[in-house]
Amino acid sequence: MQISYYRIKFPSTCPTNKFECPIEYILKKYGLDNHLPIPRTNTDSNGETIAAIPSELEIDFRQVMDEEDCVICLIKTEEYNNSDFENTSVYEVNEKINGENVTKLSIFKQLS
Repeated sequence: MQISYYRIKFPSTCPTNKFECPIEYILKKYGLDNHLPIPRTNTDSNGETIAAIPSELEIDFRQVMDEEDCVICLIKTEEYNNSDFENTSVYEVNEKINGENVTKLSIFKQLS
């Protein structure tokens, strides 16, 4: 299964809170909850959200984000060997490699 990582900037009019994944909230709002669960998003220090979206959801996701006036930017697409996103989150690591800042993204399973 392919997944795409997106950087998302929500407008101030979009209701978000730290207890609920904003992408899950929006998917439920538009009746797309049949695609849930998805990995829980990560919010960086700039207030931007990083989300991992499965390929079957990508077209609907782009339309919904446009409807919500969100600014989205595709970071990368990669193959993911697991299709079970229950209790998973997006994980971001920033490090310096050979003098360059590099961001690594992955999905990790949370321990119960």
